[in-house]
Amino acid sequence: MQYFIIIIILFLFSCSDSNKEIASNSNIEGWLPVPTEFSIKKTKRKEFKKGRKEYIENMHRSHPDDDWKKIDTKTRLERINKIKNIRNQVSNNDYEGFFSRNISGTWYEKGSNNLSGRIRTADIDWDNNIIYCASSGGNIWKGSINNNINGQNWISLNDYMQIKGITMLRYINNINRILIATGYNFFYTDNEGVTFETSQGLDFLDEGFGIKRAIVRELDNAIYLLVDNRSNDPWGTVAAIYKSVDNGQFFSKILTLDSSNGFDPLLNSNNFDIWTSRYINGDIYLLNNNKMYLINNFDMIEFIGDLPTTMTGNNILVGGSRTNHKFLYAYVGNRIFKSINSGETWVDKGENPHYFFSQNSFNTSNINDNLIFVGGIDLYKSENSGNSWSLVNNWWEYYGNESTMLHADIPEVRFFLDNDFNEVALIS
Repeated sequence: MQYFIIIIILFLFSCSDSNKEIASNSNIEGWLPVPTEFSIKKTKRKEFKKGRKEYIENMHRSHPDDDWKKIDTKTRLERINKIKNIRNQVSNNDYEGFFSRNISGTWYEKGSNNLSGRIRTADIDWDNNIIYCASSGGNIWKGSINNNINGQNWISLNDYMQIKGITMLRYINNINRILIATGYNFFYTDNEGVTFETSQGLDFLDEGFGIKRAIVRELDNAIYLLVDNRSNDPWGTVAAIYKSVDNGQFFSKILTLDSSNGFDPLLNSNNFDIWTSRYINGDIYLLNNNKMYLINNFDMIEFIGDLPTTMTGNNILVGGSRTNHKFLYAYVGNRIFKSINSGETWVDKGENPHYFFSQNSFNTSNINDNLIFVGGIDLYKSENSGNSWSLVNNWWEYYGNESTMLHADIPEVRFFLDNDFNEVALIS
């Protein structure tokens, strides 16, 4: 089995807006202080964004009892539904020609020239050599692996429907379906964005409870969501697992992660995470602070082992597969832990070298248990399981070297195996 990594920088009009303060990384290989001119530009950009936000609020002045953002959301939804109804009237035999972008004529670009927005997550369809990715602006993009070297053939699949906050994008090739998870909703499309459907069974998400993690089990394409639910007794927020067995059309709750299943009575999703291998069998692993569990094929919880920590919160779980076992990395509190025997025993690998930009910013190879990445404002790499770290590049080195350097802020690191089990990493 061959092993190599290709780093593909996915940014569509990317921007940097991180305002987090980070500690000195002078002990990290490759780290350099930010040049003064870049620091000044960054400060001015923050001031510009603040002024722009105030301008937009002033532009929408209204009665104190009116919430212009809710009105805007309602109006957008009404327009989306109108367009969706029209599209649904087009037969499946005709929609490809009906929605073709190859319309002759003279076109003039109108509107803002500052539509920046980073890529948040991505997926690869190896059978058709296609990359799908989601941007912060709420668009899902499609491009060819073979021909998009210069970024000339990207197509937006959802110009009529903005989907913001996408955290998971997954193409299911045996049914030609794209799955989309956001922090507060789940969508799918069977016609590459001509129409999008909203999953049923998740109405409670409208009440302010969100999806932390969405995963797809390789065994049967069952979809598992780690979400927050309302608890009435005791009152508060409690984590739960929802599952879909029909490729995202309908979800139902299978587990409440409270005292009824052996957990503390009131823990939100910040104290849990779930992971499964995309490529090898169907085990679902469940992290709860310092304990590791397995959700078996009957959706029953089985205890596996303890992590050597008393810390809680900020749970992130990632992993990969070797011949006879899974290797796992868990982030709890502010430390990283590793297991090479499917979660039975763990080793403390030390503190995180950097803050995480998002929960998708921490990941490991699918097949190399020594290789892990941490993304914040910069990307950090360890080739020895976290014993030491090196910086891929300083964020400000991107300017003038856009084709070979990573931009500031790393929302996702994700590893893929092609049909020959060669590995590729997409860095968003």
